[in-house]
Amino acid sequence: MNSKPPKPQSWWQTLPGVLTAMAGIITAVTGLIIALNQAGLVAFGQETDAGNPGKQNSQGGSNSKGENNNAVGSDDANKTNGDKPDEEPSKDVYIYGVKDNGDLMWYKHKPSSDPSLPGELEGPKKVGSGWDEFANVFPAGDNHFYALKSGGDLFWYEHDGYKDGSNQWKAPEQVGSAWSFAKIIPASNGVLYALGSDGNLYWYRHVDFNNGGDKWLGPKLVRSDWNYKFIVSVGDGVIYAVANDGTLFWFKHEGYLNGKDEWDGPKKMGSSWQDFKQIIGTGNGSIYALEYSGELLLYKHKDWKTGGSNWLKPIKVGEGFDAYRYIFPIMTTNWILTPYRDVQIKQKLLTPSANPTSISP
Repeated sequence: MNSKPPKPQSWWQTLPGVLTAMAGIITAVTGLIIALNQAGLVAFGQETDAGNPGKQNSQGGSNSKGENNNAVGSDDANKTNGDKPDEEPSKDVYIYGVKDNGDLMWYKHKPSSDPSLPGELEGPKKVGSGWDEFANVFPAGDNHFYALKSGGDLFWYEHDGYKDGSNQWKAPEQVGSAWSFAKIIPASNGVLYALGSDGNLYWYRHVDFNNGGDKWLGPKLVRSDWNYKFIVSVGDGVIYAVANDGTLFWFKHEGYLNGKDEWDGPKKMGSSWQDFKQIIGTGNGSIYALEYSGELLLYKHKDWKTGGSNWLKPIKVGEGFDAYRYIFPIMTTNWILTPYRDVQIKQKLLTPSANPTSISP
């Protein structure tokens, strides 16, 4: 009988061989996991920070004048996802002050890359005179301004020398009249909010804000029952309002480009903001607050776009600003303008109507 002898069994098929192979596989996988963990690609036993920069306490908020519970300079306060900047680098900020004698003074604040440091403040430089004839001056966008006389006449200015503080201006243009409101809130790129004494908030947009023309959109009623001590915008429709008791609220006007009555908020941000002489918004979540002592403070709201609770600790950037009746900035925002065609401009507005119209861009 030609029966073939059985083949000898491989050692790897025996129990000791199988156990040895499994041990080798486990050792290799363990080594791979350790290597990935050291490379930062895999983490065990710790919370990830995706969508939660700085592990911010959701109940923390800003307890006093926008101060956040995390101190600037601490590791938690300055962390961002992947240690990368969560927004573009700070830009130079230009601030103007009007003296009692009418002199217009210019400053340039260059924020530091370290949020705990004040940066550099250049100025003051005199860039004009006779500005005491205006009741208020506020930014239109870029290097353009509106100057309001007590009778309600509204003038447009362009400062060509804004970068170096030289006294170079274009001739002013009158762009409105009868602007007799309790407050006018600039929101850059020609968008203005006008608050009536009855608490109604109206939206306007100066289409020709960059050349001093007379094309306007509005007014549109976008809010009512607004009774706030301070109201400032920092761009992209984000508005901060300070109640008479000092409570700071965050709003976002989703319809800021077309005047639609679409809002997010209010969200409470802080308290004790009533003690300032003036606050101004310069864009990208930056608020400059002027103390009666003349000190100028910078508050930075890192969650300005969403109304979150992440604020940086305020820093002093200058002093001696009590020499001014009021201050106003150039607003540095990143808005992308929607182009308007002339056929869409249905109103040439020099005198604001008491009753909002229904003009759509």
